[in-house]
Amino acid sequence: MTDVRNVDRTAEALLHQLWQIGWDADSVGRPWHTYRTWTSARREWPIENRTRKVHLRVAYDGDRPVGWAEARLPLLDNLHLAMLDVFVHPEDQRRGHGSALLVALSDILREEGRTTALLEVAAPVAAASGPLLFARAQGFAVAQQDEMKVADLRETASSWAPLLASTEAVAVGYQLLTWSGACPDHLVDAYCELASRFIAEIPLGDLAMEPEVWDRARLRENEERQRLAGRSDVTTIVLGPDGTGVGYTEMMVAEERPDLAYQGATIVLPGHRGHRLGQRLKATNHLAFTRAHPGARNVITGNASENVHMNAINDQLGFRVVERCLEMQRTTVGL
Repeated sequence: MTDVRNVDRTAEALLHQLWQIGWDADSVGRPWHTYRTWTSARREWPIENRTRKVHLRVAYDGDRPVGWAEARLPLLDNLHLAMLDVFVHPEDQRRGHGSALLVALSDILREEGRTTALLEVAAPVAAASGPLLFARAQGFAVAQQDEMKVADLRETASSWAPLLASTEAVAVGYQLLTWSGACPDHLVDAYCELASRFIAEIPLGDLAMEPEVWDRARLRENEERQRLAGRSDVTTIVLGPDGTGVGYTEMMVAEERPDLAYQGATIVLPGHRGHRLGQRLKATNHLAFTRAHPGARNVITGNASENVHMNAINDQLGFRVVERCLEMQRTTVGL
């Protein structure tokens, strides 16, 4: 029988056991998995601030931890949501541990007044996976599907300069600025305005998500969390002819996994599309990122299947599909 317990998030030995369970579960058959590093997990698990609340539970078989689950509750917006993770060691799956963990999280969600749970699972391009079958059995349905793509930064580097040259004429009047780490003070307002628009501008499928509201405090708290977790990022913003922010893109890498980068958000506002700013942004940021992080070999990104324009840009940059990321959603019915 599974025993689900709360977790002392200062107990480093236990936290490392949980991290290893997650790593083992998430990496089976997935060479491009993006499960966080131990440094990231160890530093992030104890952190709570005004932007989110975290509940962590562990499943025991006797005295042996066999799985864990986490519920992350946004505190500034999307107050109906909870983002969940559930991991059970591969040797202990199909024994009810994952179901027991979800029951425990469901109790928490009811207490916290959250009405919608999101669970992200990976699956091969044209087949189901164990996590997908588990999520469906627990009442989750696919709300959005992303294609996960990988590009070899060294093999594709020769394409960036020609792409920049080909977009120069059509992007006249726009200025691109790049930074590493914390956003420069004079660009904070422009960045926050764009970050606040991001959710509203991307395909969401059936995801019950509301736009986030970003301000200076939220940005600085997020940057500090990234720094403490051992992640470094490079961001490029594009300013329009009037000096306002009209788009940005970002890439990041974990200090313990320097060979694999992750492409974060990319957005160009509707009134400024047609100037090939997406291509120019991403090629510029690829160049800056590889200069700052020469050890990065590959970059992984995810885009909704229906995001035709962004997928076309990624094709130009040499990305190839390696798997699917399925955003699973469940309402409080049956929780």
